[in-house]
Amino acid sequence: MNDIQIRYANHSDLPYLIENDSLVTEETMKKKISDGQVIVCMKGETHLGCMRFGFGWDVFPFLNLIMVDKDVRGKGIGRELMGFWEEEMKAQGHKLVMTSTDVDEEAQHFYRKLGYRDSGGILFPRELFPSSAMELVLIKILK
Repeated sequence: MNDIQIRYANHSDLPYLIENDSLVTEETMKKKISDGQVIVCMKGETHLGCMRFGFGWDVFPFLNLIMVDKDVRGKGIGRELMGFWEEEMKAQGHKLVMTSTDVDEEAQHFYRKLGYRDSGGILFPRELFPSSAMELVLIKILK
């Protein structure tokens, strides 16, 4: 997609991020923005998607969320976001990035197309997460 800009989020992006990422609180999102762990994709003044990450074991960049607006999916924006993030992590000296997805979600195929490989899984307690499938962990070595 032409004319898109990918950048680290700032607090002016907060309304969009809160509306489109219900997994974290507003306070957490503010901290993640301040820590440089949220990225947005824009076309002009319009948000097209976002991603949020942290660090597994305080060492490995771990993608927690990637979201592309429904009306622009399938146009390469997710791939562009991932490429931006991977290059940023590589520039910071990281040699490996990680992410995860439920084994019954289609996202695993997207990650594999980008060079991620299965690395294991996590089963969360059924008494806390009764409908949760196994969480598939994927890794990619940055070259």
